[in-house]
Amino acid sequence: PVRFAQFVGFCFLAAASVGYLAGVTTLGVVFAAFGLLAAFLNAAFGLCLGCEAYLAIARLRARKAV
Repeated sequence: PVRFAQFVGFCFLAAASVGYLAGVTTLGVVFAAFGLLAAFLNAAFGLCLGCEAYLAIARLRARKAV
C-alpha cells in the first residue's frame, strides 16, 4: 500500500508539473492542491488516502474474483 500511495503522489506531482510547464496553470494548481490536501490529511490525522485507495481496489478485485 505504501508504494502505491507514493506512486499516486508522484502522479499528482507529475500532472501538476505538466500543467505548469504547458501553461495550463489551473491544471497545475488543482493537482498541486489535491496533493497538498492528501499530504495534510496524512500529517494531521494519519489518514493515507493512497493506502485507502489501494485497499478499496484490493477489495474490488477480490469481489470480482469470487
